[in-house]
Amino acid sequence: MKALLTHTANEAGNTGPDVWYGWGFADATKAAQLVIDKKDKKAYFERNLLNSGVKFSKVVTSKSGEPLKATISWVDPAATPFTTDNDLQNNHSSMLKNDLDLRIIDNVTGTIYYPWKLDITDPMANATKGDNTVDNVEQVLLESPVAGRSYTIEVSNKGTLVNDTNIASPQNYALIITGVEESSLGTNEISAEKLVSIY
Repeated sequence: MKALLTHTANEAGNTGPDVWYGWGFADATKAAQLVIDKKDKKAYFERNLLNSGVKFSKVVTSKSGEPLKATISWVDPAATPFTTDNDLQNNHSSMLKNDLDLRIIDNVTGTIYYPWKLDITDPMANATKGDNTVDNVEQVLLESPVAGRSYTIEVSNKGTLVNDTNIASPQNYALIITGVEESSLGTNEISAEKLVSIY
């Protein structure tokens, strides 16, 4: 649900995520339409399992007249909380246990596109794009991809993935991709009724 609502949110405030509006205003109609589009193979929306050091890759073809957008979200294992006021106020270390990475790669030029990220030293500034090491949701957006061009959506991780007890373990995550030709979205079928009832 987090990936779905983030992916379909309407822009608000600064472009990309920001400290006032987060990812924007939730749009239930767009979210429901994406679920229908997934059933009709017009969008990719799956829950996947990532193993440490094993990249997930999906090659897609961009659709004319639409942005190419990919979003991942995962439930990160609980981090060790800060215990001092100084840490609470001044420690800018990442609290992620499992740092997943989302990229879109242009298969013609080799250009790598990165997710949105905020600057901890200047949180009011506009979001930029780069290696996001602090959030358990990442989104890569190409506003004007080359129509009909092949792109690779890639999900990987840093370090070793662990579970809640700090034991090495794969990480579940949700992945949504929109703005692609239907022919490039072959997936395993799941019950559309089940998705709609959950929504």
